[in-house]
Amino acid sequence: MVQEWSRSWVWSSTSPVTAVLVTLLFWAIYLLPAIIAFRRHHRSKWGSTALNLPLGWTFFGWAGALAWSLSYPGSGVRPPIHVKEG
Repeated sequence: MVQEWSRSWVWSSTSPVTAVLVTLLFWAIYLLPAIIAFRRHHRSKWGSTALNLPLGWTFFGWAGALAWSLSYPGSGVRPPIHVKEG
């Protein structure tokens, strides 16, 4: 009985859990170009983020920031070196 109640509450239209999950998914997709730029140590990661934040709500601003974050990161950028201990 408790399991049925919890299942119906989590996925009901009045549940805050669904709203929180949808909101987190939205922000993850919205900030995807900035996340990619920082993960790749892109030379222009702050520029890409500056484009993404105010113009990411338009398709062209988001696509431009995504293309910029996926472009060549620069010659002075090297991927991080992972050293195994032991």
